[in-house]
Amino acid sequence: MQEIFSNVLRTLSELGTTYIFKILLAIIIVVVGVKLSRFLVKLLGKLPAYENLDKTVTSFLNGLLKAILYATVFISAATLLGVPTTSLITVLGSCGLAIGLALQGSLSNFAGGLMILIFKPFKVGDYIVSGGNEGIVREITILYTILDTYDNKIVSVPNGTLSNSSITDFSGKDTRRVDVKIGVSYASDTDKVKELLLGLAGKCDKALSDPAPFVGITEYSDSSIIFVLRVWTRTENYWDTLFFINDNLKKALDEGGISIPFPQVDVHMKND
Repeated sequence: MQEIFSNVLRTLSELGTTYIFKILLAIIIVVVGVKLSRFLVKLLGKLPAYENLDKTVTSFLNGLLKAILYATVFISAATLLGVPTTSLITVLGSCGLAIGLALQGSLSNFAGGLMILIFKPFKVGDYIVSGGNEGIVREITILYTILDTYDNKIVSVPNGTLSNSSITDFSGKDTRRVDVKIGVSYASDTDKVKELLLGLAGKCDKALSDPAPFVGITEYSDSSIIFVLRVWTRTENYWDTLFFINDNLKKALDEGGISIPFPQVDVHMKND
């Protein structure tokens, strides 16, 4: 009986020693693994290509990389303790799938935000139009792009929608072209009209001389000849240039004796 009891104690002692050793080794793996993961994330942040990325992107990538490294460390420690790796991965995969289905819309916006931040089709401060929404980009978050409209409204556009739509960036270039159309009477001297319109462009101090302003005839409509005045200006001066031309266009034509026709109907009455 004493011999059996001694064998049981010896077996328990051996098992205890083995499990204690495995637990200590698992703790060492976790501690070293976490520190090594942090070191790798910091090392990645010092790469030249990584430093050029947007801060929002780098913050997300840091968090994602940490999550992957931490998961690898804890799975390794759990495997050492005898937890079946296949079962553990299956549980984690099931949880990830459930979360992904529950947050499908948010994940789409999240992916769209990453695409915008990485490829940069526009930047903060640009004036954009997309899908019926337009305004100045105030902020690009990981889920939404915030726009300020000219009538002082705030529009939040989901990044998933924005990344899958055509985007017109009016601030992407340093210069823009102002196009103004005007109709004049068929009795007008076309050369004089061109001279007056070019003279008006020359009076606008925010119009660029290179490329030079251009005037041409675009259409012969039913009651008028349609001219177009094209003036280049700095992007930030677009509206000032447009309003200057519109404010002074009729005055310039009136001073030159050029009439602007308007729709009218002549009614002839006959007496029976």
